[in-house]
Amino acid sequence: MDTPGINVFLVRYICVTLSGVFVSLGGAFLSIGVVRYFTENMSAGRGFIGPCIVILGKWHPLGALLAAFVFGTIDALQLRIQTFQIGVPYHFLVTLPYICGLIAISGVVGRHRTPEAVGKPYYKGR
Repeated sequence: MDTPGINVFLVRYICVTLSGVFVSLGGAFLSIGVVRYFTENMSAGRGFIGPCIVILGKWHPLGALLAAFVFGTIDALQLRIQTFQIGVPYHFLVTLPYICGLIAISGVVGRHRTPEAVGKPYYKGR
């Protein structure tokens, strides 16, 4: 069944285009603003955090925004903890955001329902 008054193909096209724009801006910021030059593996596997943010945000934009702030805070916190010389190898502190991501997607934080239409093509009239 079609959604009345909404052009689904146009909305999907705009969303995919905007996501490409934002991803390219993020990559440009990482390579120019943070690291100052391009190097291999500069993202250090942070792409894994994206799906964790969506799952932790329970597939809602505001929830994802809050989850992104949480993961950003955890990432900044592990950098600050490294400066305190607490006797923990920095390798363990660097994995802190990823450990929190695994906890988030494992269902410990709370149950989530994936939207039924995720990954399914849209056919007009069905």
